[in-house]
Amino acid sequence: MHMKDTPYEYSGNDGAMRRSQGRYLMPEAVFAATLFAIAAYIGISSLYLGNPLQAFYQQALVLVLFSMTAFFSRALRHHSWIKTARCMLMLGLISFMYSALATLAFDYVPWRSDASLLAIDTALGFGELHTVLAPTLTQSVWVTELLSLSYAAFIPYFLISFYIHTITAKANTTQLFLNSVAIMYAFGFLGYLFVPAYGPVVHLADQVNLPIIGGYFHDVVTQSIDRAGGPHGAFPSIHMAGALLFCLFDFRHGDRSRAWVYMPLVVLIALATVVLRYHYVVDLMAGAMIATAAIFIAERWNKKGAAA
Repeated sequence: MHMKDTPYEYSGNDGAMRRSQGRYLMPEAVFAATLFAIAAYIGISSLYLGNPLQAFYQQALVLVLFSMTAFFSRALRHHSWIKTARCMLMLGLISFMYSALATLAFDYVPWRSDASLLAIDTALGFGELHTVLAPTLTQSVWVTELLSLSYAAFIPYFLISFYIHTITAKANTTQLFLNSVAIMYAFGFLGYLFVPAYGPVVHLADQVNLPIIGGYFHDVVTQSIDRAGGPHGAFPSIHMAGALLFCLFDFRHGDRSRAWVYMPLVVLIALATVVLRYHYVVDLMAGAMIATAAIFIAERWNKKGAAA
């Protein structure tokens, strides 16, 4: 596999990289800052709205536990197993925050953003995509199943990319990848919180009378979404952001042949998020911008760390 040389990589071995990580932005710091911002907002919002403080205590506890775990992982960074442990910590936090924000955003933010997001789509000329085209396309079970399979494929795509760029990669590539992912999810989770939206599948339920006709794969997708708290987190589309980030990362720092193979899947995931009515087009645009920005910021910070 061809690995692209970049100015962000050390010429030394992984041990040298680990010894000098203090000069680099750590992905744990990005997640800790995000948790702090969410906990602080929920605490203030609880007082303002008169809501109980249990959610604030929960988020504060998660922040403390995560920070302690990150501290110990850094203290033990010279052990060979710590790379895997760090990755598992990231995956666990991402899963927890996605599920937690399913209720937090709508309980502690006194506004809803679906109408505004739909208005933006309509102004861009995509209004009938949600009310006419998408409902018509999902009357075909084959279309629905293909798009549902593509939507569900995000999870194995995410895990495979995570494995390739963390567990099997050099330490400098792992650092850059984790920073990119951390920044992307930080933007995404803050978007979930401050732009709370259910998506067209809920917001347009009274206007669109055609049900989605699907089969096994569509049932798998809907059941997994229901287990995570139901449709939520429309803005931005992390499906779009993640799918594009993994592909772009391979183009810039991994295997370009693999990136070209990923591209059709990225397109199908983007189509699936809109046609299955989980996202507005503006959500995809925001997701694409977040993915691009996350890689750009991570590269700049890693370059600055290498020069320090």
